[in-house]
Amino acid sequence: MIWDKFPRDGIPWFATNPGEDIVLTTRVRIARNLAEHKFLTRCNKREKTGILTLVKENLVNSPLGELGSYHRMQDLSSDEKKFLVERHLISSDLSASREPSGVFLLEGDHALSIMINEEDHLRTGSIYPGYNLENSFNRLKSVDEILADYLSYAYSSRWGYLTACPTNCGTAMRASFLCHLPGIVTLNEFEKFREGLILRDLSVRGFYGEGTQVYGNIFQIYTNKSLGMTQNGLLDIAREGLEFITGFERQCRKKLREELFFQMENKVWRTVGIIKYAKALSSSDALKYLSTIWLGYSLKILMSNGKSYFPSDSFILVQPTHLQLMLEARLTSQERDVFRAQYIRRKLSSEEWYKVSMD
Repeated sequence: MIWDKFPRDGIPWFATNPGEDIVLTTRVRIARNLAEHKFLTRCNKREKTGILTLVKENLVNSPLGELGSYHRMQDLSSDEKKFLVERHLISSDLSASREPSGVFLLEGDHALSIMINEEDHLRTGSIYPGYNLENSFNRLKSVDEILADYLSYAYSSRWGYLTACPTNCGTAMRASFLCHLPGIVTLNEFEKFREGLILRDLSVRGFYGEGTQVYGNIFQIYTNKSLGMTQNGLLDIAREGLEFITGFERQCRKKLREELFFQMENKVWRTVGIIKYAKALSSSDALKYLSTIWLGYSLKILMSNGKSYFPSDSFILVQPTHLQLMLEARLTSQERDVFRAQYIRRKLSSEEWYKVSMD
């Protein structure tokens, strides 16, 4: 099974250090199409299979072939594909595709995935924990340069790299941050925040990207320019945008602590009660409560015992497929909800605040 290649009790590229409580992950991705091949929207099944075969052969023969494993979507079970989506390694679109498609995975302390026949012939993404823009970009750049030695990309001296969506032409690169923004949401400042993002050439999506919902106050914020930009220029936009994001969220948390502390204290401790005694928790409720608990850390309402800090990868590990993987059993929706509540209690039970008895 594909998940045998990954640790089950944690996600190295999702783990944040103490003090990193806003930016969960940094991702840089690039899109590439093969020269002298149609875009996927114009390809028939035979042509898509040919692209898949060509890319696979060159990947396997390149230095990258020694680092990871290649998997065809049609060979993966539904649970395996859901597992990859939950880990943010492939898109929901690729998972749902019935066309010839595949993914080439590289594993390590970071995560790098190459999606084949998603929207473009190739979409390569590099993810690092917390704020790691330079590391993510440098890793991705080195992989792209290797691939360029084996594959001929569609490129125009005027338009840059050619992509299925015109807005992705140019560098065909995007940088994005998965951010935890409970302060902005709690103070109902999100529309003002969104306006600030637009002014800085940034856009916002849900937990799992375009067209997905927001869970646990977690948002994917990404650069929306590619055409007419250099890679360094795009990275500058990402850096400046991150300063705005973290600054805005910090201001909101400061206001919550200074002006609304009692209300927040009440909300956090009520959430502790739910976590400690709930018999079952849905995915959406679990993420909402985990977000509140983490905010409680940030506002100094809940104090860590000094040996641990909030396990941010819990946002991934409580997802349905990951829970089934932990138990190595097929669970009904109700059974998952029961096990999710038990898992969260075990995850947090060693913290000092969890052991407090309220009068």
